[in-house]
Amino acid sequence: MKEETTLAAHKTGTVDVPVRVRLTFDPKDPFAVTFAFRNGRRGEVPWMFGRELLFDGLASPTPVGDGDVRLTRISQDTLQMEISSPSGSAQFEFDVEPVADFLAAASAEAAEIMNSDLACDELFPARGADRGDVGSG
Repeated sequence: MKEETTLAAHKTGTVDVPVRVRLTFDPKDPFAVTFAFRNGRRGEVPWMFGRELLFDGLASPTPVGDGDVRLTRISQDTLQMEISSPSGSAQFEFDVEPVADFLAAASAEAAEIMNSDLACDELFPARGADRGDVGSG
């Protein structure tokens, strides 16, 4: 099952532009979330980053993120995302509530995945050695 939410954001700058953004959590990668920005007729531009970074961005009073995604809780109701690449950068603002709701649902699904021994063995093949499943020398 994939957790998915579509919400409205706006690109900040000299002129604010409304943007549709699709948030996706894929259980095949329980540590990540994807924000896919609608790019007119050209489709979507996806940005995948750590689920923990999104949590930190919602929880921290200071900016978080060292790479191409930086998050700042600029008010109680607004989360700002700055994304950058070699071809440029952009800032977006989101209402906190739908982002937090998406993160809660994605985290609940991730917890189910992480608590499954089968899933953990598939995600972390060396884990069996930690449990003593591999013979000792």
